[in-house]
Amino acid sequence: MHSYYFQDLKFSLNNNKLRVFLYKIFYREFEISSEFKEKFSVKDGAIFSENKQELNALINEILFQINDYVINSITKKKTKYINKNSEIPLIGHSAFGIVDRNTNWIEVKPITGCNLDCIFCSVDENKRAYDFVVEVDYLVEEIFKLADLKKNKVTIVINAHGEPMLYAKLPELISKLKQNNKVEKVILITNGTLLDIERIKELESANLDQVNISLNSIDTEKGKFLSNNQSYDSKKIINSILYLKKKTKINVVIAPVYLHKINEDQIEQIVKFGKENDIPVAIQNFLEYKTGKRPTKQISFEKFYNKLKEWESKYETNLTKFDFDIKKDKVLDLPFHKNQVIDVELRSFGRFGNEMLGVVPGINRVVSVLNSNKKIGEKQKVKLIRVKHNIFVGEAI
Repeated sequence: MHSYYFQDLKFSLNNNKLRVFLYKIFYREFEISSEFKEKFSVKDGAIFSENKQELNALINEILFQINDYVINSITKKKTKYINKNSEIPLIGHSAFGIVDRNTNWIEVKPITGCNLDCIFCSVDENKRAYDFVVEVDYLVEEIFKLADLKKNKVTIVINAHGEPMLYAKLPELISKLKQNNKVEKVILITNGTLLDIERIKELESANLDQVNISLNSIDTEKGKFLSNNQSYDSKKIINSILYLKKKTKINVVIAPVYLHKINEDQIEQIVKFGKENDIPVAIQNFLEYKTGKRPTKQISFEKFYNKLKEWESKYETNLTKFDFDIKKDKVLDLPFHKNQVIDVELRSFGRFGNEMLGVVPGINRVVSVLNSNKKIGEKQKVKLIRVKHNIFVGEAI
């Protein structure tokens, strides 16, 4: 009997369908026949056959299909698995991979998609047609290349276009990053809903330094409204925050979003809770984004800071003076400039319905191509309309 067992792929049979799971929440489904059941079997996530040649052929076809796309079981969206073989660079896009803003802080985005649908989200999932997930080893390799260019030690901020706790390889990612002497600190930004004692212990074992939790309401019912999710449980998140504070070495920061006239009373309660438990509270002002949700108006930063100072005085706590130790550092070379016309090879669908991903062979950048009517594998002429921070967006011409 011959078999295949993969660390990151799991096989399951259900009636007339073979499902292959990638990183737990992503899958590809295949219709099977009675002839298939006679030749192949599945047990404990592995697949078996008496015929090695036919098993190899099946596995090759499955891997080809998975590299084409998988389905995100949380968002139900078609998802691109970005690995080294995909030949899609990890620098150049705002939704996945690596974002470098010319400092010693590096943003890392291993996954898109979220388990919530917050009414204020700057990443409105309803406007995004597709998802992405990045192979952990490919991501680590590219992060280290960038870190090596920096003069200072780097802080890695895992700040996904969605919820990073959905990334099954998160503890492995953190652990591998922390093994590099150039990495000083790893910070995780999460909505906190998927934290529990077991998951927290995994993160501590991986040597996570800090977790910023986006708790936006002490009251669960208000939390359900803000998250647009009836399973939202503020008490569960608060218990995780207290466990992190009292039982682990992980620094915990509460990072709510202040929504004018919507959750002001809840933010004040969070400030009070932080003071009582000696937990830093770093409040963010709600900002309006073109492709984000807008449940309220963005207030000026002057009004926002006046409100923070009011609470600082009332609760004798710090809400405005934080030392993030962000330093200007090596500016990553820009291979393109704004309004430049380039020829790219189309490699994948993008995040939006009218977007595709393109590359210029030999240049380690991915380009977001808007409004192309060509197919993957074809060439497209593009005029670049954005190049800031090595994020490249172009219009097909």
